[in-house]
Amino acid sequence: MYENKNVFLGIYTDADSKLITSFRLSDKSFNSEGILPSINGITIGSTRELLLKQFGEPLFKDEHMGCPYNLHKEPNYTDVDAVTYYYNGISFWVCTENDLIYLIDIKPNKANPADAKKQRG
Repeated sequence: MYENKNVFLGIYTDADSKLITSFRLSDKSFNSEGILPSINGITIGSTRELLLKQFGEPLFKDEHMGCPYNLHKEPNYTDVDAVTYYYNGISFWVCTENDLIYLIDIKPNKANPADAKKQRG
């Protein structure tokens, strides 16, 4: 894992095979510096509306916790604060407070989004 300022890059591998199972990129400042690349016109900081326009409806969605704590209205961390939109091999975490993409998770060996959901952890 690598973190610099607000940007986090995680590379996850299978313990046995050592194959990469996931690349995760997030930015607590939602790419305010504009330095992160895009995938089909979508990057961290893009809106949910633009995500749906560019990628269409997801295969499925999942509600969970996971956005930066500074977005919470009150210190109640049990509420859902993100929705993940799953597509084949890639998912996007959208924070409900500001409707912006916070994290992109690329799973090069997982075309089945149900498998990706199991590994989200």
